[in-house]
Amino acid sequence: MRKALKFVGFLVFVLILFVAVASLAFYHLIREGEFRRFLISEIEKQTELKVQLGEADLELGQILAVGFRDVALSEPGGTERAITAERITARVALLPLLERKLIFYEIGLQKPTAQMVRDKDGKIVLLDRLLNLPFLKKNDSQFALDLRAINIRGGEVDFYDHFTGERPATTRLRNVDLEVQRISGVALREFFQKLVRPKTNQPHGPALQFDLRTGVQRDGQQTQVRAKGTLVFPGEQLELTNAWWNAETWIVDVPGPMIQAYAGRRLPVKSISGTLNSQLHVEGSMKERLHLKGELAFRSLAADAPEIFSMPLTPGDGRLELEVNWQPQRWDLSRLYFRSKELKLELKGALSGADHRDPHVQLNWVTPSLPVAVVKKYLPRKWIDSPQLEHVLAALQQGDLRLNKAGVNGRLSQLSQMTKTGLDEHVWFDAELHDVGANFSGGYLPLRGIQGRIALDRGLISFTGVSGDYGQSQLTNIDGSYRFFAAGQGALQFAARGEVDLAELREQLMQGFLPAQTPRVVSSIQEIAGRGKFDVAVNRTAGSLPLVEGKIMLDGPRLRIDNFSLSEIRGDLALTPTDVKAEKVRALLSGSPIQIQLDLKDYARDNGTFDLVVDSTAVKAGVITRLLLSTGSLQDPGLVRGFIRYQGSFGTREGRKLTGTLDLADVQLETLPLLQPLKELNGRVKIDETGIDFQNIRGLLVGFPANFSGRWRYSQKPQLLFDFASPNLDVSYLLSQIEPESSDFYANLQAEGRMGLAKGRVKELELSDLKSDVVIDHRVWRLRNLFLRSAGGSIQGSGTIADKPDAVRFDVTPRIQGVPVPTFFKWFDITNAEMTGRVNLTGNLESIGKDGAERKKNLNGSFNLRIEDGTIRRLRVLIQILNLLDLSRWFTFKLPDLTKQGIRFRNITGDFKVTNGVYYTENLLVDSDDLRMSGAGKIDVPKSEIDFLVAVRPFAGIDTAINYIPLIGRGIAAIKNSLLVASFNITGSIDDPTITPAPLSTLSEVFLSVLGILKNMIGLGDTEKKDQATEEAPKQSAKEKPPASSK
Repeated sequence: MRKALKFVGFLVFVLILFVAVASLAFYHLIREGEFRRFLISEIEKQTELKVQLGEADLELGQILAVGFRDVALSEPGGTERAITAERITARVALLPLLERKLIFYEIGLQKPTAQMVRDKDGKIVLLDRLLNLPFLKKNDSQFALDLRAINIRGGEVDFYDHFTGERPATTRLRNVDLEVQRISGVALREFFQKLVRPKTNQPHGPALQFDLRTGVQRDGQQTQVRAKGTLVFPGEQLELTNAWWNAETWIVDVPGPMIQAYAGRRLPVKSISGTLNSQLHVEGSMKERLHLKGELAFRSLAADAPEIFSMPLTPGDGRLELEVNWQPQRWDLSRLYFRSKELKLELKGALSGADHRDPHVQLNWVTPSLPVAVVKKYLPRKWIDSPQLEHVLAALQQGDLRLNKAGVNGRLSQLSQMTKTGLDEHVWFDAELHDVGANFSGGYLPLRGIQGRIALDRGLISFTGVSGDYGQSQLTNIDGSYRFFAAGQGALQFAARGEVDLAELREQLMQGFLPAQTPRVVSSIQEIAGRGKFDVAVNRTAGSLPLVEGKIMLDGPRLRIDNFSLSEIRGDLALTPTDVKAEKVRALLSGSPIQIQLDLKDYARDNGTFDLVVDSTAVKAGVITRLLLSTGSLQDPGLVRGFIRYQGSFGTREGRKLTGTLDLADVQLETLPLLQPLKELNGRVKIDETGIDFQNIRGLLVGFPANFSGRWRYSQKPQLLFDFASPNLDVSYLLSQIEPESSDFYANLQAEGRMGLAKGRVKELELSDLKSDVVIDHRVWRLRNLFLRSAGGSIQGSGTIADKPDAVRFDVTPRIQGVPVPTFFKWFDITNAEMTGRVNLTGNLESIGKDGAERKKNLNGSFNLRIEDGTIRRLRVLIQILNLLDLSRWFTFKLPDLTKQGIRFRNITGDFKVTNGVYYTENLLVDSDDLRMSGAGKIDVPKSEIDFLVAVRPFAGIDTAINYIPLIGRGIAAIKNSLLVASFNITGSIDDPTITPAPLSTLSEVFLSVLGILKNMIGLGDTEKKDQATEEAPKQSAKEKPPASSK
């Protein structure tokens, strides 16, 4: 033990002696000034900087060092100091001092300041000069510089950057602490063993360890930076660009504006806010390859990059983990994981040709479920510049999107031109949709709750198991694909099943999404409601309209076409790209059951055809009448059974066909020109390609029973052939129920047939057994072979009635036989005629006018009138004439009492001519045993005036000498050997005429004096002629035949 203590004490003494001797030697060398000269010359030689050192002193303590005050380094030829320091300390090796040599291996700077400038070429001249310091050993006869470490405490650096722009950017480093230490030997081997990715071509030259801490300031913003690691240089020169880096870096609380300031024009960002903390590991060479790995944590981060994104990004708090490999012209992104409150993203990829203007980009990324709003925000829509993508993104409103995989591969120019060249192998993705909602413009309905999978591969978008709601329609399963093309619409094909809202389907079809004919067909449907199931396949090539194939299953919807409603529709519609077929579709047509068969062929073309068959056991009459005639209402009574078939072309009405058979049961039908409907119609109507057959149609015509059969012919003349019969009909009432101006049908009607009435009435004409052939031609009625009976008499003849809107014209040729006088007068609204007998009349009459008064005024024609075996009672004109007779001058015979017995006559005859409503006659004759009259003159009906000359011979039965009374055409009451005759002038108003009598006289007085009538008017020249006339009187024509004498 004692020996050990002695040995330790000896070693301590030797050590102290060694230090003392070394210190004395070192002090002697310093005092000589050789070291100062060596240090200055070595630094100036290596860095080309001008060095200034102050007074030197010796530091004794844990180390042995020499220090200099007021250190300054200047650029060659410059007056401003580039680097200054309060003190520089050089550490000295002790052992070489025994040989009177100084070896310095560590230099320390206290509070240095430096000004560095990066020129426009990107070079930092001062830094390059400092890196030339001899970290390798330099020998001299007395001194050696073996720099192993540099320590800087409390330094400041002002960095002026002219490379980024016109104005120099200033960055200030404050409180710079830097430790640089050379490693070699065992330490260097251990360093290479610890490398994460050892490479065979890694440099094995000198290595430096460094540890940097500093504060960074720029534009009023500041952060803290630390870097620690190792640099390995391939040769004797310490060039950072050739060095192999293995370092860790930390940046604390970098403000967003500072990031924007450093990125400059390389990052097209308008503004950045928030703070960033990063930790990165850097390994590799800036000339060969670099490997970066680490993470960046950010708080309240927000960025506005309008050139890339359509709206500001607000990630908020989160972090970014990345691993990047760099080689010349290539960046490999091994992993990038971004996570924030809004977005989670994992990305891999590569960028080659980075130094070129058109680099090649390959990226692959996946995301968890992301809200659609986040996807729209973070998608670089401005950079992609795709109108189609903008349209889709603008429509997306809600939901989540999960990217199982996605990627791009191509040059930037190719990716930016995708909208023009189309999507091909440059872009792909595989995504899942969850509760996605969208509102597309252009008339599309909103999408809600979309679920499914969608993928893009080589320009083809495929979707599988997609379901959701389109408007009120439900999509249960959609599988298909869509191929993008550079211009226009892409190719689409898909199969879909679900339940469709038919009202919305109609509106969508009206938008023109399907062939042009489809909106025309659908437009006929005014309203549709209800739902139907569908199973369809849709195929649309580029630039064409969709082709649909499949079927729609209807289960109870309703629709309205014009004023017809179909409800409870049940059946299937089969769809093909060209045809639509429906077999046995059942429905209620306005409450009536029907069955529908429909076949549409080539409906997408203008020459497409349709074939519709509707049949029913009982349909409301109003439905059929509104369908075929556009008249009536759904409340009209009656039922119709049978079928209707309608077929033809979509593009034109030419060639369309309507056929069918309808059985009527108590049907009510409103038809023009009738003002009231036909009622209780029964019978059958058959429709074929050439016309319509009416088979035994029975019903009520304006309240009167009638029977009608006939055929309506479409293209033949006349159009209508008919046979009409009625047991009882008021024709006047029927005519009053016709509105001729309300129907083009009546104006253009051409018909031919036969009419028969068992009983009837025309105003005051009561008739029976009417039969006539009828021709109707554009509102002109022609009656041929007319026969009817009335009041025991008959009427035969023919006539033409032109029933024009502005006037009625008639031309009739009647033959009336045996009609009672009261009945005949009643036809002409004469009800107070005190006369009996039977009327016979033949002739021809015509007139035209708007009303009865005008037609009376315009009446023309002629007729022969004969009234047989009648009695005249209180006829006003006759009473006035008899009152004017002076019977005291006559025989004491008395006239019969007109009130009780009247004047019986055998005949009243006359020929009449009618001109403009004025009746003319020259041979009016009353033949009676009690009174004989003859007359001539006119009756002006329009003016209600009369102008007549009448000759009267009372008591004709007692004058056996009188054989005849000539008619007016041969003379007035010309009597041979007559006893008495009187004449009267009747003028004035028909209702109250003025009668002027002439005095009773003999025949000579009458003709030669009193009456003043010329002989040639009488027709007698002398006595012989009178006698001859008397003898030949029975031989006169019917026009001049006198009345028969009484027996």
